Amino acid sequence: MKIFLSSTYEDLIEHRQVAAKALGQLDLQVRGMEIFGARPVAPPVACLSEIEDCELFVGIYAHRYGYIPHGSAESITEAEFRHAKKLNKQIFCFVVDVNHSWSDGMIEGEPGKTKLMALKAEISSNLMTETFTTPENLALKIVTSISRQLTQASSLLLPSTQMQIISPSHFGRLNSKSGLFALLLRVKFRNESAQPVLLKSFRIQYAGNWYEPQTHSGNVFLYVATKIFSAALRNGDTIMESLRIPKMDEIERHTFFIVPNPPEAFPGPERLRIIAEATFVQQSPLQLPFTLTDQGEIEEVEGIGN
Repeated sequence: MKIFLSSTYEDLIEHRQVAAKALGQLDLQVRGMEIFGARPVAPPVACLSEIEDCELFVGIYAHRYGYIPHGSAESITEAEFRHAKKLNKQIFCFVVDVNHSWSDGMIEGEPGKTKLMALKAEISSNLMTETFTTPENLALKIVTSISRQLTQASSLLLPSTQMQIISPSHFGRLNSKSGLFALLLRVKFRNESAQPVLLKSFRIQYAGNWYEPQTHSGNVFLYVATKIFSAALRNGDTIMESLRIPKMDEIERHTFFIVPNPPEAFPGPERLRIIAEATFVQQSPLQLPFTLTDQGEIEEVEGIGN
């Protein structure tokens, strides 16, 4: 699991190091400004991209508001928090104890001071926060909070979702005996849980190789999500119905595959046996993924692309 560590840098170097080490001992992958390296994008873009790829967001706030990029009204640190909030990430925020001594050189003046106060007030009014003092104290509180969340998440039951290859599913040549070899697959998904699930990926195995759906005449009816599926999970306005399987519902979808010729000479076998695999995401604080497989026989037809 990936965790994005957000904070200003110079004033919290040691805090970040100790926290990252403690999280690493939980086999969690920590992402943050330290691992960006040389990239062909601006730092703010790199930060936001990393957040999209992480399941958890940890924000650490002391007495500096941070660098404000040219043309922006907010610091990179505030932009990171807002991006995580927009994506509905699981957010943990830690604010330095106001009574804990701090170097005067690491306390920002105006206008950053006022902006930081406003950001802290917004965070505290919307989220449960914890205060910290030393690097070790911060690391302990971060690990305790995330461990508690992981324990709760592990007790969640995955949805009772089913997948089945159904008829009419066919294979054959496209339009003629000399056309491309293709599969037209019909799949039924049934979600018997009390929560919606999102289809993240879908593929089939044929003759020992895996294949993903191919477009054909602009008409493929099984859509899959992108890597930012976690945003779509909670924003119904941005979810295409094809992506989302509602609670206690059943949906049928078609998808089209173009694959290499079958091992046997065409017309070859009258039936092919394939394996379909679908990866879903459960709507939960951690968007838990799970995978289903189904095996089925499909029959040969002539001119499948007609």
